Amino acid sequence: MGTSFSCRHAIEFLKCLWQVNNSSASGAPLDCTNHNGQIVISTGFDIGCGNGAIVSLGIKVPSVAATTGDLSRVLDHLPNLEGLILDNSNISGPLSEFRRVRNPSKLRRLQLRWCNVGGTLEDLSNYTFQALKLSDNISGDIKSLDWSQLEFLDLRNATAVTGNVSNLKSGLVKGLWLQYTQATGDITELMRNNSNLTYLHVQGSQIYGHIDRQWAPPHNVGNELKELVLFNTKVTFGMPVPKKPKAPQDPNPFPNLSKLDVSGNPLNMDVWDFLYPLANNYHLSVIVASGCNLTGKETRLRIIAAVFCFCKSLPDVEGIFSYRNRPLYWQLNYMDLSRNGITKLLGEPREFFLDVSSNPVTEVDPRYFKTPLVLNLANTPYNVTEDRRLI
Repeated sequence: MGTSFSCRHAIEFLKCLWQVNNSSASGAPLDCTNHNGQIVISTGFDIGCGNGAIVSLGIKVPSVAATTGDLSRVLDHLPNLEGLILDNSNISGPLSEFRRVRNPSKLRRLQLRWCNVGGTLEDLSNYTFQALKLSDNISGDIKSLDWSQLEFLDLRNATAVTGNVSNLKSGLVKGLWLQYTQATGDITELMRNNSNLTYLHVQGSQIYGHIDRQWAPPHNVGNELKELVLFNTKVTFGMPVPKKPKAPQDPNPFPNLSKLDVSGNPLNMDVWDFLYPLANNYHLSVIVASGCNLTGKETRLRIIAAVFCFCKSLPDVEGIFSYRNRPLYWQLNYMDLSRNGITKLLGEPREFFLDVSSNPVTEVDPRYFKTPLVLNLANTPYNVTEDRRLI
């Protein structure tokens, strides 16, 4: 069945609201009858066709007059619409207008980021989304949403959003962006109940808990994580020292992790105890742990040869390429350890960006100044001109 008159009328109505020209940018007629794929109507305004119907609508340019009330009336004439992408479209109004839609069952993806849309999550309780990304004016408890099919939820900066994530359970959720919300709950329970989580950004939220041996093999909590951003939360870290892998494919914690940010969290531990459990992470490229009270004091380990081997006295240093004849497999591009209690940089450096500013650093291995890396020593007592080893 071709695009009905009411569908075309709905799109023409939206074109008027967004002051779009009457012909599509590609020159094709506004008709999905014999078309599958995208039709670009103008820059930032397109529709997607499938099985002779409009299945997606994307508008990412500002409107001067569009409201959620207008949108709800349009949705009644687009019964096969599965995706509605309106990020930064300047649409305004209450989210409750979505309750007026007569048949909401098809809509699977809704994006209203950076729009002036207010309301509560309860206004969407009769929808089953795969992806939901809303503006920061939204409030309500996340348990009001239907989690049965949800894969991606983005409520970043929605400071009035609440809810306990420990109680959420889904085998489908891959991405949660709950930064600067009032969401709370234990991070280990969250990860255990949602084993496919790949992107978790909860900085500035009320999330708490301890990342410990429950995350290590054979438990494998967090195995799918690629980005774990936890700064300014109450989450702490205490992973056990990993066993030496017999082969690169042997199990290790966070096997897919590429970014870890725990800045401002009360880690209160030796920097080596924090870094060494990550030694076998082949994908890890960014570590940010600024202001976590990481220190360079000696620990129970007989030889402390950390990623940058920060300690007060060492009989031997193997550097950051290996530890006790074990290779460190990571390919770091950036590490921020600023605003901690690190006193020395020892061992062989890597070629990447290292920020140890605002640390009480008094000694730096001369090789750090012979290696093409970016080293930030601002606001430390270290003075390179006074280090005779460099002469």
